[in-house]
Amino acid sequence: MTVIMCMIWLPMDTAVASLPEVNMLVAVAAYVNQGQAVQVAGSPQSGQVRMTVGPEREFIGVGEIDDEGRVA
Repeated sequence: MTVIMCMIWLPMDTAVASLPEVNMLVAVAAYVNQGQAVQVAGSPQSGQVRMTVGPEREFIGVGEIDDEGRVA
């Protein structure tokens, strides 16, 4: 018996697609990747967000807006 498996590769952020997106410049993302909170124009005022980088909107993780309006 032969089993044929068809794998469908979904984008990494499919599970969090409903979260608001915060897109940042590569230079800003470097700070986030080091664990630092950053200010990004146009971010929501609170809650969890889907963080992306650059014009390609590469997913880098889920962040949260802190009390000062920064995302980390």
